[in-house]
Amino acid sequence: MNAISVVRPLKRGCRERLVQAVMLMEGIMFLSEISKPFLPGIFLTVLLVALFEPTSGFCQLQGQEDVSAYVTVVPSNEKSNLDQRTRMMTSTADVTLTNTSERTLLSPLHAVIDTGEAQVSVPGALGGPGIGPYGKYYFDLSGTLPGGRLVQGQQVTFRIQFVRSAETRISYSIRIHSSLQ
Repeated sequence: MNAISVVRPLKRGCRERLVQAVMLMEGIMFLSEISKPFLPGIFLTVLLVALFEPTSGFCQLQGQEDVSAYVTVVPSNEKSNLDQRTRMMTSTADVTLTNTSERTLLSPLHAVIDTGEAQVSVPGALGGPGIGPYGKYYFDLSGTLPGGRLVQGQQVTFRIQFVRSAETRISYSIRIHSSLQ
């Protein structure tokens, strides 16, 4: 597997920037022995700069779009527990997505969580505030899709957890990103 095959799913402009970044990193790898301890930090910085789009934030996957209008999102079993010692509140919910359209949703399927509060963490989620590809927490539900597809009427359920200080009130919304067939 080469760098080109890894970045192929990215949007065209992002793909070119990432390929250039990989080529730059290959050049950096020939730095002297003194610079080697700094290489991981240099690589991460180069990748973040390459994947950032000034107009829309971080690069998204090619073909990914907000398909929330094609699904229903239903939370259930919502519970909250307060840790008396730390004063941290943990809230959980089971979230069921149902494809209500005649279109098929294709993998990757991401549930993007908007908490509206930077002081809320979502354990088990990818991304986070200001971190790509959405600048929010998200769950990659691709592994739960039979055959990489969610057809009309099919459902996917996942568990979400929020951790915050007891004083922080939370409300959240979930947007679904996928490709359509």
